Amino acid sequence: MGIYGEKHDRPYLILPDVTITNPARRTGVSIGVEMWMKMMGGVEGYCAAESSALKEWETNRGNYRNQHLSFPLNLEPQHTVNGYIACAVQRGIAYDRPVDPENGLRYFPCRIEFKDYLTEPVAVIHKQEIKFYV
Repeated sequence: MGIYGEKHDRPYLILPDVTITNPARRTGVSIGVEMWMKMMGGVEGYCAAESSALKEWETNRGNYRNQHLSFPLNLEPQHTVNGYIACAVQRGIAYDRPVDPENGLRYFPCRIEFKDYLTEPVAVIHKQEIKFYV
């Protein structure tokens, strides 16, 4: 589950506790991230990863233990990083906000993909559906 908020009247999505590991013994990776939100009519809209930390969010959360993850993220073999991912939402677009049958809350359905840019062709190494509750 992610967090939905605003920065300077601009909507954004936060994945607060992300751990990325390169389990390989011999090769490094260059990890990229793509976030997609479901728009009205079933089409997906791209949400760009923020390139700078959201200081307002970190300040409001107190002493947040994780750092902002900036992409592409280069990881040496058998290294791990912890942090948060922030993605900007395109304004003025009608996004789908269904009701979760388990708790009755509205949410933005999203999909996140992690890709390794050092492979040819670029490979999706992990993808996951995420709910951002409004």
